[in-house]
Amino acid sequence: MATWADTELRFDMSYSEMSLLNGEKILDSLENIEDFKGNKGENGVMFITNLRLVWYCVGNVFTNVGIGFKSITNIGSKTVNSQTKGSTKALTLYAHYNLTKYEFVFVSFNINDSRLFTTVLDIYRSYLLTKMYREIKFRGAFLQNKQLRILPSETISSVVNGMWNLSCDQGCLGTFIITNIRLVWFANLNEDFNVSLPYVQVDDIRKQNSKFGLALVIKVTELGGRFILGFKTDSDEKLDVVDKELQSRFSVFCKNPVYGVECRWQNKSQVNFQTPFVAEDFRIEESKEDTADALSAYAASNQELEKTHVYSPELGLAIQTLKEGYTLKKLWSII
Repeated sequence: MATWADTELRFDMSYSEMSLLNGEKILDSLENIEDFKGNKGENGVMFITNLRLVWYCVGNVFTNVGIGFKSITNIGSKTVNSQTKGSTKALTLYAHYNLTKYEFVFVSFNINDSRLFTTVLDIYRSYLLTKMYREIKFRGAFLQNKQLRILPSETISSVVNGMWNLSCDQGCLGTFIITNIRLVWFANLNEDFNVSLPYVQVDDIRKQNSKFGLALVIKVTELGGRFILGFKTDSDEKLDVVDKELQSRFSVFCKNPVYGVECRWQNKSQVNFQTPFVAEDFRIEESKEDTADALSAYAASNQELEKTHVYSPELGLAIQTLKEGYTLKKLWSII
């Protein structure tokens, strides 16, 4: 059931693409934001969810861009010359998708408003720190003395002993842990031989005959690697119980996925959690004719991505060009 929202870049999205997916929720929304590189001078709205960042033009909602957090490679800032605000500090996002590198630059029209920077950074940091909710881990450090390290919002449904992992010819005896977020297996003789598989990366669960007899087969999504995991127990009756339990948990999760990304601000009155657009407001013809222009507008040049290097007499070697206001002495004093 893997979602595309956090992995892809999309331009000029339709309303259905902009709508929230199951388990996706808006963590903050910002008004009066300019897409400096792609739509200079246009007033827009940015909303940040637990999976992606979306900007759209107030004048035409279908002039928009969606940036999945997993596609982002770097977040920074730089000074730009905005048509509406003059020389100002802008938020820069670098992303990589489909073998192409992109740069996005956003400017807030609001004076002395730092939320554009703090909100995006806080939510993106939360996304990076919660990969266990969304990514498969092999031989991970998520067990301690054969006990699962529970994630926030995670509850254990059942622990099943005597589960054979069929990844090798002989099979490996271990323990199965089923939670509301993932399934975990580890070998009884070596807990470091393990796998954590979030339901978000599961494509299908079924019982199937194998050379070991009746087995529980779990197919992983294309985004997760498109491979198959197989498990079996000493009795078909026990396997049937495990299958039903896992199917039930997986079904519940698909209706209301948990992605793990949460942010809490001290002053909640400053945060607007309202959905930034309503379906009835935009019953107009949707067009994808300008998508190619949008792609070229955001494509990052080599100069932007591979920073210019200059010779430093102080160090006697080439270094990356320092940002305005920075010196080597200041950087060394930080260390």
